[in-house]
Amino acid sequence: MIAAVAAAVVLVVPAPPPANAAVVWDGDPAKGTGVFGNLECVKPGSIVPARQSDGTVVWRYTKARSDDRPVIRCESRGVRTDGKRHRFRNGRTYYLGWSSKFSTTTAGDYSIFQWKSYGPNGGSGNGTQNYPVILKIRNNEARLFHVAPGEEWRLIWTGEVAPWNWYRFVVGIRTSDTTAGGWVQLWFNGEKQPLGPNGVERFPGRTWDTFNEPKWGVYDRAHPDLEAVHRAHRMRIGTAYGDVS
Repeated sequence: MIAAVAAAVVLVVPAPPPANAAVVWDGDPAKGTGVFGNLECVKPGSIVPARQSDGTVVWRYTKARSDDRPVIRCESRGVRTDGKRHRFRNGRTYYLGWSSKFSTTTAGDYSIFQWKSYGPNGGSGNGTQNYPVILKIRNNEARLFHVAPGEEWRLIWTGEVAPWNWYRFVVGIRTSDTTAGGWVQLWFNGEKQPLGPNGVERFPGRTWDTFNEPKWGVYDRAHPDLEAVHRAHRMRIGTAYGDVS
C-alpha cells in the first residue's frame, strides 16, 4: 500500500556501511556552487548558501515569479566530483540523501528532486522516460513517482509534510534500461518506506536512459507564478545507504 507517514523528524544512528561503500559526492555549501554540474535558475530566483538560525549553512533554492516571463524552475542539475562533471552509469546502485525544508507545502504541485533523463552525453532531449524517478510536493504531501516509458506515472509513496520543518530523504536507485533490472527505494526520516500497491521495499522499473543526472530545487511547469523556497542540507550521493543517511 502507499504509506502515509507522520511528519515528525527523528534522529537515526545508521548501521556501519559495508566495506565497499563509498561517498561519491558531498554537496557541502562551503565548497560553493561548483559542487553542482550547472544551475538552472533565472533571476530573480537564486541558488545560494544560507545560514540558519542555529548557524548551520544550507543550500537555498528560491523560485521566484517574474513579470517579464514565465518562471518554471530553480534547480541544480548534476554534480561535480574531483572538479569534473560526474558521469552516472547504467547497471550501478546509487543512494542520494538530503534534508529538505519548504516555505510552502500547499501552493502549486512542484518537484523537489528529479532523476532526470537527457539525450546522449547529456545533450538535448529528454530520453525515453524524461524523469524515471520524481519527488513532488502537493497538498501537504511529499509524493514519490516512478514514471515508466510513455509517461506512465505511478504514484508509489506519499508522506505528510508541513512548512518550515526538516525532513530527511534517501532515494536508492538501481540503474537499468530494462524493466526487470532497475528499482527504487526510499527512506523518510530514517525509516525505510513500503512502495507501490504491494508495499515492496524495492519498487521495480526502468530507471536509466542514455544519460541521467539528479536535479534538486523547485520545478513547477503548471504554476509559473509559484513562489517557493526549498532549503536542502547534507546533500550526499553514495554507493550504500550508510554513506548518505
